[in-house]
Amino acid sequence: MEEDAEEEADNLENSENEPEKSEDNRREKKPRIDIKVSAQDGNEVCFKVSRNVRMQKLMNTFAETIKADVTSLRFMLGSKRVRGDDTPTTLEIDEDNNEIQVHFPLHGG
Repeated sequence: MEEDAEEEADNLENSENEPEKSEDNRREKKPRIDIKVSAQDGNEVCFKVSRNVRMQKLMNTFAETIKADVTSLRFMLGSKRVRGDDTPTTLEIDEDNNEIQVHFPLHGG
């Protein structure tokens, strides 16, 4: 019994030495950003993603949402084309610059 009490005291001491995991600490470790993806036809989807997630994941999800082939869509951030291996960090996406426009191919002949 005394061993259990000592072990419990050791566990308490160890847990006191660990930094408290507050909501702020979790946000610092996994910074997330809101990205709005809007298409020419009015479809809009908002994503909350990590700053280091590959944009291909977001592009595929958007294409599935609007039932389109992702290879037929053009994703643009301002005048820059968004590629699948880009991330919000490499694209320098921030709170003021977070809207990606989706363009459909022109059909005709």
